[in-house]
Amino acid sequence: MESTHYYKSFVKYLLENEKNPDLQVNKFNAVYKIQEALKDHKNIHWVYFDIETANDIHDQNIRNGKIIEIGAFHDNSTFSELCNPGISITNSHIHGITDSMVLNKCATEHTLYNFFVYLNSLKKSPEDIIVLIGHNAANFDKKVIENHLIKFKFNNEICENILIADTLHALKKYVKIKEGNLEALYRHLFNETYTEKHRALDDSRDLKKVVDKVTNDNDLLLFSFLQRYIYTISY
Repeated sequence: MESTHYYKSFVKYLLENEKNPDLQVNKFNAVYKIQEALKDHKNIHWVYFDIETANDIHDQNIRNGKIIEIGAFHDNSTFSELCNPGISITNSHIHGITDSMVLNKCATEHTLYNFFVYLNSLKKSPEDIIVLIGHNAANFDKKVIENHLIKFKFNNEICENILIADTLHALKKYVKIKEGNLEALYRHLFNETYTEKHRALDDSRDLKKVVDKVTNDNDLLLFSFLQRYIYTISY
């Protein structure tokens, strides 16, 4: 009992000066889940992913945008689907996806469900861990997905053992440039002319190239590289 009280007091002490203690607990839970899985020799599947959204003209908060494309890349397996958000797309100038391109596609709800089915199909066991790796994922992709999961009332079981990792600050730690967007990082690392495509699968593949180069050049394991920036899906 005394050790339990000490542990709770210690955790409270660590969190009391945090600006966002709930976020710190979220990150701790995610990392703990991976550490336990590694200790028990369970599989960790690292999946690079990205989403594109339509800006709802009535809502200027881009994190509330409706998903119109999901792309993911895992080894030789890919997921890439456009979907119909049920609203007019107002930011086609960014990603090139137009209303006509999604007109006959499945509704966003069905595509998001298909995505989680795909992720779960990668598991060799229900206890395996999926880590979705995205750029600026904590501030954008995670929040957009969580909003959709709430809206569509998805069962919590569909994202069991699925985590999200954000490469933004992890990459900026090792790549010393002011800009943190994928385009700037890619150009700096590969010294090539490059324009970010803003299409989900293409950007997922390009992010993997960037991360692979940084981790290889610095002799880092992927988990060590991302450890401070992994989150649970909370909704």
